[in-house]
Amino acid sequence: MWSDTTMCHLSPREAGEVPGVQPGLKTPTRLDSAQLSRALDATVRSNIKLVSVGLAIFSLGNALAHPFIVPEPLALPMVVSSMLATLLCFGIYLTLRRSPVMEGWGDPTMALLLTIASTGPVLRGFLSESPAVIVGLLVMSLGSGVLFLSRRWLFASQAAIGLIWVAMYVTTRNPDYSWLEVSAGLFSTTGLAFMIQHIRRSTLSTVYAFQKREEGRRVEAEQIQEELREAIATARRREERYALVAEGANDGLWDWDLVADSLYLSPRWKEMLGLTGDEQTASPDAWLSRVHPDDLPELRDKIERHLGGELEQLEDEHRVRHEDGHYLWTRVRGLAVFDDQQLPLRMAGSQTDITAQIAAQEKLRHDALHDPLTGLPNRKYFFELLGDALKRAHDEPGYVFAVLFLDLDHFKLINDSLGHMAGDQLLIGIAQRLSESLRPGDVIARLGGDEFAVLLTRLDSKLQAAQVADRIRTLLDEPFPILDQEVYTSASIGLAMSKPGYQHAEELLRDADIAMYKAKAAGKSRHQTFNTGMHHQAVTTLKLAMDLRRAIEEQTFTLVFQPIVSLPEQEVLGFEALIRWPHHELGVLAPEAFLSIAAEVGLMAHIDRWVLEEACRAASNWQGMFSELEQTPYISVNLSGDYLSEPGFLGELQKLLKQTGLDPRLLQLEVTESVFIERLSIKLPRKLSEMGVRLCLDDFGVGYSSLSCLHRHPIDCLKIDRYFFTHDSEPSPRNNEIIRAIVNLAHDLRIQAIAEGVETASQSSLLGRLGCAAAQGFHFHSPLSRAQLSSTIARLHTRREPPSMPSTRPGRPRTLTGVRGSQELHALIAPPPSSSSKLN
Repeated sequence: MWSDTTMCHLSPREAGEVPGVQPGLKTPTRLDSAQLSRALDATVRSNIKLVSVGLAIFSLGNALAHPFIVPEPLALPMVVSSMLATLLCFGIYLTLRRSPVMEGWGDPTMALLLTIASTGPVLRGFLSESPAVIVGLLVMSLGSGVLFLSRRWLFASQAAIGLIWVAMYVTTRNPDYSWLEVSAGLFSTTGLAFMIQHIRRSTLSTVYAFQKREEGRRVEAEQIQEELREAIATARRREERYALVAEGANDGLWDWDLVADSLYLSPRWKEMLGLTGDEQTASPDAWLSRVHPDDLPELRDKIERHLGGELEQLEDEHRVRHEDGHYLWTRVRGLAVFDDQQLPLRMAGSQTDITAQIAAQEKLRHDALHDPLTGLPNRKYFFELLGDALKRAHDEPGYVFAVLFLDLDHFKLINDSLGHMAGDQLLIGIAQRLSESLRPGDVIARLGGDEFAVLLTRLDSKLQAAQVADRIRTLLDEPFPILDQEVYTSASIGLAMSKPGYQHAEELLRDADIAMYKAKAAGKSRHQTFNTGMHHQAVTTLKLAMDLRRAIEEQTFTLVFQPIVSLPEQEVLGFEALIRWPHHELGVLAPEAFLSIAAEVGLMAHIDRWVLEEACRAASNWQGMFSELEQTPYISVNLSGDYLSEPGFLGELQKLLKQTGLDPRLLQLEVTESVFIERLSIKLPRKLSEMGVRLCLDDFGVGYSSLSCLHRHPIDCLKIDRYFFTHDSEPSPRNNEIIRAIVNLAHDLRIQAIAEGVETASQSSLLGRLGCAAAQGFHFHSPLSRAQLSSTIARLHTRREPPSMPSTRPGRPRTLTGVRGSQELHALIAPPPSSSSKLN
């Protein structure tokens, strides 16, 4: 019995005719019944041409033999039929040479050939009673088993032969053979035909299986050879590529046989370390013995961890000793190979010289942590060192250190006068001088600009740190040779000692910075030691500065107005606008409580702008009330150098006067001597004078007291500082003569002299005897609020008298003379408080 699937293999020729099978390639290991049928059909089709030729020759032989063996008149039809069969078979042969039989048509074509070839013998069997016909039927029966490989077509051919025999028996009844004999013969030959077919099919199956195995082995061998050729070529390419990469990367290669404990070293590896000799194999100690002792433990640890499976690959940077004794920085990478039991067999890798890279990294780190001008540690590096000192102090309770914060005094003056190159040379000289004077272990750093910091380590006491600060200050007092001249400088130094409360380096440097500002405020060229009160004051100042910014945004300030009166008549000449800040926590603050902070944080211009605008609006309101008089009280406003030096100040002032409608002659600007000399341009006072705005030199006599200022600028008045006559200092002839000199100077220059801060009648009398024509202070009246001022001016307007005093300067406003005597003035204005403390 044939199974549905059979193990077989087709020849290349046959495989080319079987779908799914290509010549020269391994065929499927199993063929189903359809595939087997197609394979047998291909075998039959491959034999059709040969069978067609044989049957043509057989038919031709019959045609030639019939005239001699077949009597007349049967010979002629027998010859004709045989010749026709010959021609048909030969014609089929010729057709098959040009166009092979299509798949599935092998057995039908073979049946057609047998039918054509059988026409002659069958026809003779019907026309004669020759016993040869029976023999021919038996031969045809056996031949079908040889020619047909399909059971269906074999069965059909045997059925056709049987039908021919029955037809002949019925029509001719050949007496030489009985029905039973011929039937038995045909049955036997049919059985033989099926047996022959089975044998052929089995033989072909066996042959196919054998061919499959042989072809499979051949194809597999060819595939293995092809794979080997490709593997060898790939390995060669990889080897060439690796060699090129290794040569291009300039790396040294190594291969450690862990089983034999031998180490292969490439020529480049040996050249890298200055080794000579042709030997390329050495022991691992030849490598490891050259590794720097400090780096060897980590390298061994990484090797063991990689061989143990903890690290995917070996990678380490370490120093290796060159043959001449110096060390190279190298990077080693390697990978181990393991057997089936995960035991390491070998480890191979590369070694790269990274000495230049490490040097570049060190240079980058040095540049990132040091000041490029002086070479000192910078702020970042100083914070790292300071952090280390804090950590050590936490770990060692007895460890004491300190931080000095240095800020050079008048460094900007040196830069502006001698140039930045001279300033840089000075900074370099200071860095060298301080570096040479410090103790071993101490560190000096440049924080930026003209600021330096010193870390004093291993101190015994605060006194030792103070002594170092004094020594540094003394060193800086010595001149520095800069640009062929001697340059003197000094430093204000803040000192902060370590203590348990510090957690971060920034805190310690912050406190030293606070102490430095205290030293600078105390007169410079000295040192101050930080205490907790300084920090509290700094925090309070910072909070006040933030509140001040909010007050500027919300405009929560107020103005008060202090009368300026004439002496001895005490007639009102004008009012000075004074700012007050109603703080939500501290109450009403006077200017001295917050203006210094405003100047420090850069808010003075904003405050001045607000004061000037409000004062001009207030003055414009009372301006109309005295339109019928010759003289109207002016308004005096203090302005800082920050606001006056702004490029748009003059334009803002002109715009403000236009908006408010205030007569420029009723506006007086008070400016200190230092601002006149340091901040004010030469053109601005003249332009203000051309506009009609009055200029007053404030605090005259306590600052520069430069007479050139009076000569160069159109000054309208001088304000004599209270220092010369206040009640807390004893009157002295020297002070009196100074006041007299200032008054006489003002009189000779035809400008007004005003004494400020007059608090007692004796001071007022003294100033009158010395010739001072005007004054202001609590003795005359305390500052008035805007509402009080409006009410007072209204009452003055209703009780005014004709003016009686001419103006002291041509073209200037005259005084308001409608109110005379201190008693009448005090009757119109509320009496001053009993306290004499000033808020202006």
